[in-house]
Amino acid sequence: MKKSRVRLNASVPSTFAGERNDVYRNNVIPARAKFDRRAEQMLTETASASSVKQLFDLTGRVAIVTGGGVGLGRQMAEGLAEMGANLVLCARKKERCERAAEELKRPGIKTLALGCDVKNPASIQLVVDAAMSQFGRIDILINNAGTSWGAPVEE
Repeated sequence: MKKSRVRLNASVPSTFAGERNDVYRNNVIPARAKFDRRAEQMLTETASASSVKQLFDLTGRVAIVTGGGVGLGRQMAEGLAEMGANLVLCARKKERCERAAEELKRPGIKTLALGCDVKNPASIQLVVDAAMSQFGRIDILINNAGTSWGAPVEE
């Protein structure tokens, strides 16, 4: 009795030569597909990383960060510096701003540390004047300075 050839697919069990095809189909093809997907993902990530850096490039911009010496203000200042912005850090405690400004200074990034109480309009004007005097422009303001006290949010 003559055996008929059957085209292999998932619902038909393989025989002899077909077994080799199944091994290839079940092992090599998925591995190759996984490799191709990962390679494509890596290319996309690389392209995305460069386009994100271009999108958020702050080279030559000047940012004032109130409360920029510690905490969230310091972290935001670090992010701005990482993207190329020059920094004006101000807070009531000038020493903290000076320390942060020194730590954030890197090639191409200029920093300025100032004391400022944001409740005092004259103090704010001094920060603006100093920033304009040193950098000639102000592009970004992060108004982070604030106070907190031990009370429930509702109060």
